[in-house]
This record gives sequence, structure tokens and C-alpha cells, in this order.
Amino acid sequence: MATKHTDVIIMSGGRGTRISQVATYYGCKSLIPINGFSAIEYVLKAVRAVTSGRIFLCIERPELLDPISKEVQKLDQEGIEIYLDHAIRGTMHAVYKLRDRIQTNCVMVLYGHHLVRPEHLCAIHTGAELHAVVSLYNTSSNNPRSFSIMYPYTRQPYKVDIRP
Repeated sequence: MATKHTDVIIMSGGRGTRISQVATYYGCKSLIPINGFSAIEYVLKAVRAVTSGRIFLCIERPELLDPISKEVQKLDQEGIEIYLDHAIRGTMHAVYKLRDRIQTNCVMVLYGHHLVRPEHLCAIHTGAELHAVVSLYNTSSNNPRSFSIMYPYTRQPYKVDIRP
């Protein structure tokens, strides 16, 4: 699979209020194991299959620093940085906070608990040359915030027009 140089921001450390017992036991949704591997491990492997850019794992709770670090160490890969900031309030806020550290002209934003296939990420790459690409996921709630996005990065603000 061909790789492209894109920086990636992965939102990790969701509290998992709808699955509170499981999320509390493992620390967060990204650390819940699936077939012996944490969700974040699946996501990181998929991302590495399609990009050689830097990966920022955004967490807001200090108690997740050690367990997330252990998952990253398992992969023995360069360019994965854990960004701890208790003030992060959502995906676009993380992009804003990391704006001076992003080194590529495209940025991909993912969630650490949404399993994604490398083929899907390649499709996002293909569509991101001209426009923003949003990949919506079905969720069990009415909250439509679950998405992957990749867009040409600029330090200028975007005006977003979402039409049905």
C-alpha cells in the first residue's frame, strides 16, 4: 500500500460513559482490547500502513499517560507523540492546539477507539487532494461527532458549509 506524508491527530482517552464499566476497567475506550489488541493499536497500525507522517495521540487525563505510552512502545515505531493537555475540548480544539507542530499540508483526525482499515484511510487520502474529506461512522447515540477527517492544512481559518 503506497504511503503519503500526512500528519495525524488521534483523539484518545474517551471516558466511555455509555460503556462505563468496561471503559473504567481499562482506563478509556482506546485501551479496550479486541481480540487481544487494544483499539488504539489497531488504529495506529492502520495509520502507519498509509502515512509516514507524525502521529499525535491527544489525551486530556494524566492517568492515561502511562497506559497509552505502553501501547505505543509495543509498536516500536518512530514519529508517535503523546500530547497531554487537560484543556483539550474536542477534535477541532486539538487541531488548533497542535497547529504550530503540524508539518504537512494535509492533516487527518481520527478517534483512538474507532477501528479503521488501511483501505479506508487510503480512500480518504485519495479524496483529500482537492477538498476536505469526512468519513462518518454510525454510532449508538444521537451524537454525530464520530468522524474521520482529512483536509488541506492552512493556518488560515476555514469557512465550512455543510449541506444535506
